[in-house]
Amino acid sequence: MKIFLIIVYIVISALVLAALEIQIEGKYGWASKLPAFRIKNKIMGAKPLTGYHLFFLLFTLIIFHFPLFFVSQWNYQNELLVFGTWILIWTLEDFLWFTINPYFGLKKFNNKNPDLWWHKSWFWGLPSFYWYSFPIGIIFIIFSF
Repeated sequence: MKIFLIIVYIVISALVLAALEIQIEGKYGWASKLPAFRIKNKIMGAKPLTGYHLFFLLFTLIIFHFPLFFVSQWNYQNELLVFGTWILIWTLEDFLWFTINPYFGLKKFNNKNPDLWWHKSWFWGLPSFYWYSFPIGIIFIIFSF
């Protein structure tokens, strides 16, 4: 039952975050029209690290840790659960951003679309990072039990 609730939590959270990000970015993905700083780096490939994404990700990570510091006890199992859930939510959120965004949709979600410039590396029809972030998130959650 616990795993079912975790899945529901991940899907609902990702959906809400995707909808929020669509309201903020609209059709201009990767904060391309937002007044945010951009730092080019080799780790992220073609996409720069934006202030918008950095602070959005950090904020959610801090919020997810609230129960570990004020409700329950911190331990490595809870930390793995937080990080696994956080990774899965952001991976699913990225996919849902395209799926529910009225400017995109599944038909435009492919490596041929020049509007998706920030996803340069694709594998089997999906951005490459999905293929490692999703399993890492699942492994973290499995080891949290």
